[in-house]
Amino acid sequence: MPEQILLKNTEENNLYLCFQIDDKTYALTTEKVMEILMLPLLNYPQKLPKFVAGILNYNNILLNVFDMRKILNFPAKKFEINNQIIIIKGEETLIAVIVDKVTDFYTVLNEKVQTITNTTFNNFVNSFCREGDKVINIVDVQSLEKFIKNIDKEETETNYRDYFPDDDKSKYILEKRSNDLALKSSLNISAQFYAKDKYLTFKLGEHVYCLNAEMVKEVISTKNYSITTIPYVPSFIKGVINLKGDFYTVFSLKQFIGIKSDIITDEEKMIVLALNDMKAVLLVDEIGHLLNISPDKLHSQNNLNLNKMFIKSEIYIDNKVYNILDMQRLLNDDRIFIGKE
Repeated sequence: MPEQILLKNTEENNLYLCFQIDDKTYALTTEKVMEILMLPLLNYPQKLPKFVAGILNYNNILLNVFDMRKILNFPAKKFEINNQIIIIKGEETLIAVIVDKVTDFYTVLNEKVQTITNTTFNNFVNSFCREGDKVINIVDVQSLEKFIKNIDKEETETNYRDYFPDDDKSKYILEKRSNDLALKSSLNISAQFYAKDKYLTFKLGEHVYCLNAEMVKEVISTKNYSITTIPYVPSFIKGVINLKGDFYTVFSLKQFIGIKSDIITDEEKMIVLALNDMKAVLLVDEIGHLLNISPDKLHSQNNLNLNKMFIKSEIYIDNKVYNILDMQRLLNDDRIFIGKE
């Protein structure tokens, strides 16, 4: 999954999770996003409400999964294994929607959000902003929840069984994801699940790291910003960028922790850190997705090799290893403070 992230809202701006339906971009405020899942095989009872593609067992809660494409009045289209489900926290319930793909996280100044007038259908999309030539349509979760409640009594006319891929390889992948979710649900996760911390995953080479989302302001792409080099600094400092009028120092995280680093490419991403006392950007290879990880899983480990890689702990989820980045150690490393003497 492409670039992404999360941050606490302030009075001046909000952070949004962006997703696509065909060539249109929509956004949800990240404080309402619980989790992002790759599309599994859903359950199909005999009758389903309108726009519902199936039933998802999400941590022992059965959720109707709504087809966002149809809700937004886009032409019908079969699902692919790369479709994703966004779990949204409404005022009274959890909402699950299928989207084409999650794209990125974007910080929006409140003053740049414009209200849409004369809406016809889908009046839960009542504002938008512009990023260059791109229009980002902002979904109001409260209005979406109200819209869903109003259609909940109507029965769907779509046979969603025919919407899922039917080749053997795709069916195997969807069924495996469904089984993995069922196994996760069988772990008797308590109500504290909804208070878990959110983490952004990203790759450095073949390693997958996690960073607490509260540390992240936004994620940007190297292809959209010019990095100005600085003389007489360590090689892991790639230079500075001008981001919305402020200058941020760009750190190559791969070089800083000792992973071989090649020249910067347009495919790399930059994680803008949410720090009060310094303006810093971490250069990484690839952005993954959001994870909910409970604090009781974050056991500190004294392994010397992990410490050298600035790894606080290793987490195993769905047979994958996630390395929790030790930001406190990283930000207090003497190498960060150039010329402090």
